Parts: sequence; structure tokens; C-alpha cells
Amino acid sequence: MSRALVLLILVAAAGPASARPDDATINGDIASCQAGSSEACTAAAKALDETHVASRLGYTPAKLRDHGAELLATQCAAGSADACYEHGKLALHGSDAAAGLAEIEHSCDAGSGRGCLYLAQHESHAARATILFDKACTLGNAHGCELLAQRDKKRELELHRKACDGDDALGCTHSGEQRRTSGDRAGAFTDFAKACDLHDVPSCDDAGVLAADPAAARDLFGRACDADIALGCSHLAELVAHGLGGERNWGNGLDLAERACTLLHAKDCPQLAALRKHPPEVHCTDESSCQKLCDERIGAGCRALGDLREASEPDSGVSAYRDACDAGDGPSCFASAQTEDSLDDAGPSYQRACQLGERRACLYADAARALDGSATARDAMRRACTSASPEACSLYAIAIETTAPAKATTAWRSACEHGSGAACRRLAMQAFGRGFGATCDCGEGPKTKAERELEAEEARRYQDYHRYMKRACELHDAAACADDAAFDAPRQRRAPNTPAWE
Repeated sequence: MSRALVLLILVAAAGPASARPDDATINGDIASCQAGSSEACTAAAKALDETHVASRLGYTPAKLRDHGAELLATQCAAGSADACYEHGKLALHGSDAAAGLAEIEHSCDAGSGRGCLYLAQHESHAARATILFDKACTLGNAHGCELLAQRDKKRELELHRKACDGDDALGCTHSGEQRRTSGDRAGAFTDFAKACDLHDVPSCDDAGVLAADPAAARDLFGRACDADIALGCSHLAELVAHGLGGERNWGNGLDLAERACTLLHAKDCPQLAALRKHPPEVHCTDESSCQKLCDERIGAGCRALGDLREASEPDSGVSAYRDACDAGDGPSCFASAQTEDSLDDAGPSYQRACQLGERRACLYADAARALDGSATARDAMRRACTSASPEACSLYAIAIETTAPAKATTAWRSACEHGSGAACRRLAMQAFGRGFGATCDCGEGPKTKAERELEAEEARRYQDYHRYMKRACELHDAAACADDAAFDAPRQRRAPNTPAWE
């Protein structure tokens, strides 16, 4: 598709939507029509048609058009070449095409550049068409100069410049291209910027590339992007994401890069990937500055905001961590997962954190998949537990506690011995789960051997419960410290990066 055709389509698309004309506008046009303006007659007739009004101030649409034609005929007879051209066009599209064409030819001879351009565009003989284009250009018709430039290569640059001076968008575009090729960046910028103002929106992007001022470039790229020019969106994305030519907004920059790829129907988006790989550096020490970074969807900024909130009130940073995770911050996905009520609920966030490079999250993601029945994940957890990792053993035990309770207890015992407070608490709860005071209903008399054994077993479970719960608290397990079993241990909140669900 030629650039000229693209321009015509874009100008048509960029035009304002037709607003329903109001009474005051129609009445004003009718008054101007009565005063001798043929253009006002046409405008008033069109407005009456659009509003489905049969008559206004004694004028019907047909009467207004007839009066406009009479005015043009009178003006043509008085020597107005352009009036002859307009009257000729009316006749050409009416009942007397031959008379209309003759009147347009007369308008050209009388000095109407528009009349000469019309004849040139409808002339089948190339040499005669060139002569008519030349005459139209000489008479000041800018588009005639531009079309002549495509035929007269010796005067091409001169004609492009003349067309641009006459406000022909395509002339400015072609002049800009030639100046850019010759190394005249300043001149090319001027031409492309004017073409942009004349609604050749691809030229807005060309002008933005050549702009010396980043703020001007940002405006020009924005105009191109608003018109769905992919390159405009792509160039604007870089400026917005890095704060060049205006305030930075990282998230909006990512959106613009993605929009550029969408407009190109691209399967991959290298620019978007590159931007995400190199986010701005984060330096914030208070909620206000961290919130600003988070509003830009900078993951590390949202994470810093979450950390600040957590420092003042437990579990108050959850929403910030989730925002950070959505922005692609792996540590925040992990922190968000830790706040879930169950391992099953936390699984997707652990998986995303793992995909974003958080290796510790991969262990938790395996635990969630193992709990969901994955034999592969369960074997991976078993191997990790074999390496004496207390965290892995504790997670492995959670994954198998319903299917292999004895193995789960062994794993928890190993994890507790190697420093997992949560595993120690699990062992305590196992002892509690077997019940206190439910094994022996001993009377006043001498106890039987069986009763003494049951009573001793209950005492051991009671001791195990207190011992494991106290040890869990010593290992900074907040849930254990809140239990009366850890009676002489200091109370504390849940340690950072420990699961709420465990």
C-alpha cells in the first residue's frame, strides 16, 4: 500500500466524528447563504438532511443547494475562477456533464489551480496531464506540485518543498525523507513535524526520531501511537519507561511496548522482554516513595513497600507483595505464598516464584505438587530430605502425612533435630492428637499393670508435647510460642518468610 493511500486513509480516520448540528449553527449558515456564501448554502442543506428537518426559515435543502449553485454561477460570470470550478463540479455530477467539464476547463484557463488539478487527474494522456499538473502547481495548488514531483524527477526536491510550503502533507513527508537521506536532520525534522501537524501520522514518528528535545519527541511519538502506529508506541515506550522527556512510569512503558507488538501481530516481543529484564533501580526508605515506585509496577518497589508495612504490623504487606508478584518479582511471589491459609492455595504462587528464579520456592512448589499427588515431586522431596535439609524434610512430611504417616513422623523428627521449629510443633501436635486423659479411667484401688502402662504412656505423650512445643518456640516458631506448653518462652510474631499455613 502506497504512503499516499495510507495518508488518505489516516486523514479520513483521524477526522472528528460528525456532530449533530444545532439550531444556531443551521440558522447562521442560512443567514450566510442569504448574504452570498455558496459554501454556507451547502453546509445548511447538509445540516437539514442530517437532522431530518424538511425546512428552516423558509428554506428546504433543495432550495438551499439551488441558491448556492446560482451564487456560484453569478460569481463565475463575475470572473471568479474557483467559483467556475465549483459550479462546474455541480454540473458535472448533475444532468449536464459535458457543460460541467467545459466549465472546469474554463476555470483552469481562468486561473483555478483546483480546476487544473482536476483536469490533470482525469487526463489519460501522460504528457497533457503533466502540463496540467505544472499549471496547477504554478497557480498555487500544493497537491498539484506534489503530483508533478512524481513525474518531473529533475525538479523533484524543489517541487516537494513547494508542495510542503503549500501545506501538502505528502509533500512535507517526501521532502523530509530526502532531507534525512542527505543528512539534513534539522530540515527533515521540520518537514516531518509539519506533515504530522497535517495529519500524516506516520511522519509523527519520523519527526520524533529526529527531535532534539526528548519532550518534543515524547509528544510526537504519542501522537503516532494514538493513531495505532506501532513504531510510535515502541519509541514512546522507551521514553516513558526510562523517564526521558517527562515523568517516568515503568508500568505504562511496558504497556506501550506490549501494544506495539500487538499492533505488529508479533508472536514474540523482544522490547518488552528487554525492558522487564532491566527494571529501574529501587531506592526507597518510606511508604510514600515506595508506593510511588509500586504504582509504576516496579516489583522491587512493591516488595520494599510490603517489607515496610510488615515491619510495623504483621501481615499488612500482603497486598503489596501480591502487586510485586504480578509485576514479576520472584521474592514477593514467595512472600505472598507464605501468607496463604494452605499449601494447596499457596502452590501457584510458589510455582511462579520458582519460575522467576527463587530456588527456595521450587522446594515448596514441589511440596504442593506432591500433596496434589505427583509421584515425581514426591520423589524429589524425598531426595531433598535425604540430604538432611530440615526445610525439605518438614515439607516432605506434610506432603506424605496422610498416605505414609510413619514416614512423615520420621521426616519431622529429622527436621526438628536439625532446627525446624515447625517440624517440632508438628511432633507436639501428634502427641496432643493421641489425646490426654483418655487412656486410663483409674479408680481408687490398686492399678492393674495395664492401667499403669496406659498411665505411663499418657505421661510420656504429655511430656513429648511440652518438650517439642517448647523446642519449636526456641527455634522461633511463633505458633508454638503462643501455646501454653512453651510457658517460659518469650512470645513472638511469625518470623519473616515462614509459612502461615505450616
